[in-house]
Formats: sequence, structure tokens, C-alpha cells
Amino acid sequence: MQLQRLFWRIARSYTIGDYKMWSERLKEYNPGAYATLQVTKPETWSRAYFKLGTLCNDNLNNLSESFNRTIREARRKPLLEMFEDIRRHCMVRNARRALMAKNAKTKFTKRTHLQMAKVESKSKDCMSFPAVGPITELCGVKLIVWGVRPVQGKKLWPETGRLGVLPPPWRKGNPGRPKNHDRFKRKGETEKDPKVSATDSTKLTRADRVIICSNCKQDNHNKKTCKNDFVESQPKKPRGRPRKNQASFKMFLSNASSSQPSQGQSHASSSQPT
Repeated sequence: MQLQRLFWRIARSYTIGDYKMWSERLKEYNPGAYATLQVTKPETWSRAYFKLGTLCNDNLNNLSESFNRTIREARRKPLLEMFEDIRRHCMVRNARRALMAKNAKTKFTKRTHLQMAKVESKSKDCMSFPAVGPITELCGVKLIVWGVRPVQGKKLWPETGRLGVLPPPWRKGNPGRPKNHDRFKRKGETEKDPKVSATDSTKLTRADRVIICSNCKQDNHNKKTCKNDFVESQPKKPRGRPRKNQASFKMFLSNASSSQPSQGQSHASSSQPT
């Protein structure tokens, strides 16, 4: 099955490059079949070698098979009767076709109109942008007159037999862009504070940063690796300046708490007998 597929790929190749590619595939798959196929001269039956305008694009023999089926009964007769039957068949066929063309109400045949309707329905998917004015339309037409001309692909490039493009010679040193000829700086010239960011001098890096666990509130580990018990964190003080009413209320509470012990002592002293 694979051999048959490769054969039809070679027969239906449109370009010489495709023909060579599928021929190499066949040679790798079955060298014996490739050698047998080359004996038959593929230049005479492969579509890649067909000339434009002089030969038919169809590389099958369906036309001859249909003709042989038509004259099958006439071939059993003698020579003159055979030719007479073939002549009558062609004459009747041409007359029938001429009558159909005469009675046709359309320019093309029914099958052709169906094909054109199918193509027209597919063309609705194509998008087009209307021109703003006549000048824009004329300029647009001039731009698309020539367009981008098609070029031959890699399969059709001529084979010179030379070596391909070699990589550049090996360069001693590290990969990347080579260094320039600037002066080598001393050790102290390039040293910076490790705590200062290299990209922004106003920010500090994470160097010498103490990690505090959010579970036990201890240093040098985090919550993921913590094995201690949970410690409740102290409530945070509200940010900003306290309100005036809140400050006076706190002051009143502090004064009241400080005055309560003195009043208790005075009552206790007055209740004692003299």
C-alpha cells in the first residue's frame, strides 16, 4: 500500500523538486522498486515534466478507456463495418451535443453553472475594505497591479554540489559579545555596598535581612519550617494621629483610674474609730 502511494506521489508531482523528493522517499523505502521505475522513464508519464499548453494536465488514461469501451461492440465486426459504426456513433454524438447547445438557455452548461455557484458562495467569506474616494481606489489598484511576485521554493533551487554554509571559526573565550578594549578597573573601583540595589541606588537589597516567623515570632526561619507552638501577636497600633475625642476619653479614663485608690483610702481612714 505504501509503495502504491509513493508511486502516485511521483506521478502527480507538479514540480521537479517534488518529483525528486518523492523519488528519494521511494529509494529509501524500496531500492528495487526505484530501480524498476527509473527504467520506465518517468519523464514520459510524470506530471512534473509536462509542458504548459501542449500536453494535458491529466496523467491518467481514462479517456482512452472510455473510448475502448464505446467501440467494444464495433471491434468484433470486420474492418469496414467497424469504421462505419465508429463514424455513426461520433456523428450521432456530435449532433446530439449540437442540439443540446442550441436549445440551451444559458451561456454555460448546467454542471458549469453549479460549479460557478459553489465558487461564488465561497467568495462571500472573503473580506474587502471599501475605498474612501476615487483617488484612493486608483492608488490601491496601482499598488496591487504588480504585487509580490512568487519565487521558487527551496525544492527548486539549483544543486551546485558545493559545501553548505559553514559556521564561523571557534573563538577563544566566553560565548556572547566580545569585550572592548577599555581599561581594566581596579578591585575597589567596581565594589559597591551589597545592601544597595544595583539598579536603583535609593533602594536596599535583601542582604542581611532577618527572617521572622509569623507563627512563633522567632528569627531565622519561616512558618513553613516552624515546629514551635503558635504565639498570639500583639495588636497593632492604629496609624496616624489619634482623634481629639478619643484622646480626651483616654485621658479621662487614666485620671479616673488614678483617683480611685485615694478615695478608697480616705473612706477607710474615716471609718476607723478615733
